[in-house]
Amino acid sequence: NSYDTSQTKQRFSIKKFKFGAASVLIGLSFLGGVTQGNLNIFEESIVAASTIPGSAATLNTSITKNIQNGNAYIDLYDVKLGKIDPLQLIVLEQGFTAKYVFRQGTKYYGDVSQLQSTGRASLTYNIFGEDGLPHVKTDGQIDIVSVALTIYDSTTLRDKIEEVRTNANDPKWTEESR
Repeated sequence: NSYDTSQTKQRFSIKKFKFGAASVLIGLSFLGGVTQGNLNIFEESIVAASTIPGSAATLNTSITKNIQNGNAYIDLYDVKLGKIDPLQLIVLEQGFTAKYVFRQGTKYYGDVSQLQSTGRASLTYNIFGEDGLPHVKTDGQIDIVSVALTIYDSTTLRDKIEEVRTNANDPKWTEESR
C-alpha cells in the first residue's frame, strides 16, 4: 500500500494585481469609507527637516509633516499652484536671512517653481548675518542647513478623485445604482 505524495502536492501561487487609485477610491466609496474630509489628504506639502546645533535657523514645527527616513516631501501639484515657499520651512533668528538652492540630479534651481520632475532632490539654505556675510556657528563652521527632499506629483491622483466626485454627483446615477 504505497501512496505517492509527489503527485498529490498542492501548488500555490500568488498573482499580482494592479489596482488603480480610482478603483480603490470607488471601492471605498461603496463601503462608505470616503468622505469629503478624508479626500483632502494633500493640504500641506512642505515638511520636516533637521537643523544643525548652533545654527541661526530652526525648523518651523507648525508646518512639518509627511517625513519618513529623514526625507521631506514636496508635491509638484502644489509647486505648480505656487503654494510652496521654502523659506516657510525654517525660522530664522532676528536679523538673519537665508538664501536657498535646490539640487535635483546635476541641475541647480534658485526657485521652487523651476522644479519640474519627480524624484530625489536637496534643498540647501545658506544663512547670513545682519552684515550680509555668511553666519559662522560657534563651532567655526559656516551655517548651512540641508534638507533631503522627495518630489512627488499627486496630479493624477487628484484628477481621479475629482472624476470620482463628479461621477458620484452625476444626476444619471440613482441611489440604487451607487
